[in-house]
Amino acid sequence: MGSILALTGATSLPLAFLFGALISATDPLAVVATFRSLGAPVRLTVLVEGESLLNDGTAIVMFNLMLAVVLTGHFDLLSSAVDFVRVAIGGVLIGLVLGWVVSALIERVDDYLIEMTLTTVLAFGSYLLAEQLHLSGVLAVVAAGLVNGNLGSRGMSPLHGSCFRIPGNTSPFWQTRSYSC
Repeated sequence: MGSILALTGATSLPLAFLFGALISATDPLAVVATFRSLGAPVRLTVLVEGESLLNDGTAIVMFNLMLAVVLTGHFDLLSSAVDFVRVAIGGVLIGLVLGWVVSALIERVDDYLIEMTLTTVLAFGSYLLAEQLHLSGVLAVVAAGLVNGNLGSRGMSPLHGSCFRIPGNTSPFWQTRSYSC
């Protein structure tokens, strides 16, 4: 779409690329709803949702790079490509490492309040650390969530994954919320 705008002369090439990065993120909502109505395997739905999150993170990185080009008026293909790889891969690596660390901690804990607190801290912490290092916070959170969801869930207390109301008790989410305060 951005290249069409640039080729027709409607806008400059950097602004067209900025627009293209802005609209490139996909929304899997219709696909996921169709999967659910057709009874598709849950694993396929999770795969599509995860792929969409990675696409969104990549689109945010590309948008930020193109915004810098538009604001500065300077574009160097090699430098931009290196920046893209550095920001994207760096964010993913931060997420992988922190996701693994939190998963290892969760294996050693048998208290769902602490487990839920650790997963919350993981999400915020991976984002903040990556952004502080000028890497992709969104991709860090996605990678951390994927690692923790696959590795961390093995060591979690049975009550951890349940957000349903327990008879005569409040939900684990609200117990964790009050615990963390």
